[in-house]
Amino acid sequence: MLLTATVSAGLSAILRGQVWAGSALVFGAGTYLALTALVPSIARAADQEDCPHHMALAVVDLLIITAIVWVTGGAHSEYYLLYYGPVVYAAVRLQVRDGIAAGVLAAALYVFVVIANPGGSLVITTAPLRVLGVLVSAAIMVVFFALLKREAHAYESLREYLHHSLRRVTAVYDVAHAANVGADLGAVFSILLSQAAHATGADRGVIALLEGDGQITVKAVFGPKPEGAEAPADWDPPLALEAIASRATVGPAEHRPVAGGATAAPGRFVYVPLLTPGGPIGVLALYSGSSRKLPRALAEFLETLCAEAATAVENVQLRAQLNRLASTDHLTGLANRREIEHHLALEADRASRYQRPLAVMMLDIDDLKHANDCYGHAVGDQVICALGRVLASRLRTSDRAGRVGGDEFLVVLPETSSEAAACAANRMIEEFRLELQSLRSWQEMKASLGLSVGIASGGNGLLRSGQLLARADQALYEAKRTGKNRACLSPTGQAQPLAVSSR
Repeated sequence: MLLTATVSAGLSAILRGQVWAGSALVFGAGTYLALTALVPSIARAADQEDCPHHMALAVVDLLIITAIVWVTGGAHSEYYLLYYGPVVYAAVRLQVRDGIAAGVLAAALYVFVVIANPGGSLVITTAPLRVLGVLVSAAIMVVFFALLKREAHAYESLREYLHHSLRRVTAVYDVAHAANVGADLGAVFSILLSQAAHATGADRGVIALLEGDGQITVKAVFGPKPEGAEAPADWDPPLALEAIASRATVGPAEHRPVAGGATAAPGRFVYVPLLTPGGPIGVLALYSGSSRKLPRALAEFLETLCAEAATAVENVQLRAQLNRLASTDHLTGLANRREIEHHLALEADRASRYQRPLAVMMLDIDDLKHANDCYGHAVGDQVICALGRVLASRLRTSDRAGRVGGDEFLVVLPETSSEAAACAANRMIEEFRLELQSLRSWQEMKASLGLSVGIASGGNGLLRSGQLLARADQALYEAKRTGKNRACLSPTGQAQPLAVSSR
C-alpha cells in the first residue's frame, strides 16, 4: 500500500510542477521493487517475526510518508492517513510501547510538515485537529492491535499445549496398545524409545532390564553407538542402578569419568526407572547434548510413560512365561506331549510336501516303576531328569524331544534316515547309562535301569504323523519284548531288533 501511495503521490507532485520531488518518490518506489525482486532475502528478512530491524523499518516508513505529505500539499494533503500504517506495524511486530513511540513520532513529523509547509490559510484551524486525531487514533489502534496480538499468542500457546498433551497421551496409548495386542518385547521397546525420544528431543536412548543377579542388561538402543558396543559410550550403568534402587528419576553427574582418567563433557543423560506394582524391572535412559534441566511436566510425562511401559513389559514377560509353561514339561524342561505332537505334525507335513526323510523315536525307561517303588519317586524323578539332560544336550538343533508320559519320550528327527536314527538311538542308550552312573543314588539302587527305543521312518514323507507314532510305538514294544535296553527299527511296519547295548 505504501508503495502504491508513493508512486501516486510522486505522479501527483510531477503534475503539479514539483518534478524533482515527484521523480524522487517514483524512483525510490521503483528502486525498492527492484531490490526485492533481485534480492528476495531482503523481503523475507523484513517479514520474519524475529527480525531486529522492525522499528528501523517503521521509522523509515514514517519518513517516507512525511516526504509524501510534504510534496502533496502539506497540511492539506490527505496522505497523512498513511501515518497509521507504520504505527500499527510497530504495535503488531514489536509491542505496545513501540507502537506508542511510532505514533508520537508520526504526530511530531506531521507537526513539522504543518509548520514548515503550511500550504494555505486553513492551517491554524485544521492542523491541530489533524495532529490530535493522529495521536488519539494511533493510541486506540495500538491498544486494539496489542490486545489482538496478546489473544493470538494465548491461542497459540493453548494450541501448542493441547498438541503436546495429545502427543503424550498418544505415546502412552501406543505403548499400552502394543502390549494388549500381544506385541513382543522388541516392539514395545521400539515404541517406548521412539516416543520418549520424540517428546524430549533426545538423540540417544537405552532400555535396560534388571536381571536376577541384580545387574542390568541392555535390551534396546536408540541412536548411534560405537561399533561392537551394546550401548552408547556415555551410558552409565551405576546411575541406572541408582535410579532403580531409589525408584526415582536420576540425572547425570556434571562430569563422568571415562577411560584413561579423562572426563566426559557434561550433558544430560536422564535415567527413569521402569516401575511395576511388584517393583522396578529396568530403566529408560535418554541423552541430549543440552544441559538444561528437564522440565517438571516433561519429567512427569516420562515417568507416566515408563510406568505404562513397565506394565506392558511385565505383561509380555508373563505371557511368554505362560506360553513356555503351556508347552514345556515342568520336570525335564523338554516339550510336553501337546507341543511335541504338534511339532511332529508340522514336520510330517513338511516331509510329505517336499519328499524329505523323517524319523521318529519313542523312548521308554526300563524298570522305572521298580525304582519308584523301592527308592521313592524322588529317585525316579532324578532318572527322568537324567534322560532329559541326555536328550537336550545330544540332539541337533533341528531335532526336537518331548516327554509324552511318565517315563516315555518322543524324539522327532527331520532330514534323518532310518539308519542314522538307529545309530543315534544306540548312542542315547549308552549315554543314558553313563548319565545314570553319575547319580549319587545309583550305587544304592538295586534295580537295573535301561532305555528301550522304538524307531519309525517316514520314508520320504510317505507316512503321516499318526502312522509314524503307531509304528514307533510298535517298535518300542518289540524292544521291550526282546530284552529291553535296546533299539528296534520298524521301517515297513515289522519291528526289527538292532544291536543290543550292554548294561
